[in-house]
Amino acid sequence: MKNLFTNLFMGLITKLLIISVILFCISSIAVSAHLDAGEDVTVNGYMIDFGYTPEKPLMNDKTILLFNLLNSTTNESLDPDHVWVRISDKNDVVFSGQFRPINKAVTFTFTFAKPGPYEVMATFYDNNSSLVQKTFILDVQGNQVSSIIEIILIILFTILLILHILKIRKFRRKK
Repeated sequence: MKNLFTNLFMGLITKLLIISVILFCISSIAVSAHLDAGEDVTVNGYMIDFGYTPEKPLMNDKTILLFNLLNSTTNESLDPDHVWVRISDKNDVVFSGQFRPINKAVTFTFTFAKPGPYEVMATFYDNNSSLVQKTFILDVQGNQVSSIIEIILIILFTILLILHILKIRKFRRKK
């Protein structure tokens, strides 16, 4: 009876180990599969498409930012020469850079060092002339909820792995 209980328990642990690995992999893939939030704003005949992921950016975690410029009448994607992006918090400019669009869009990753509101300003240029400029507000959270979940999953995975190793050792000793 004891062997039956041990085998059922260890079989359950093995299944939980496999499920936790699958869930961890799926959660990592889901984060990078699409942009979670953003705004489309029309300014002077242009639609500025600003997107980012995750939906609630967290300090010290990577945030993907995307800028796209469209004709507001036809919704056709435009291909400006470059886009100048400036990111600032309430006290300082924390990033300033110029990007050349790839496939008519600018995408880059940025890590915010502190929580709070940030101004993200994008200026689109063509033939060295400014076409349109827009400032977006992004609220960065200080709470590291996603990191805590990842830590819990790693701890759970480690516990299940140790239990699985103990099961294998116990099985080998019985032979």
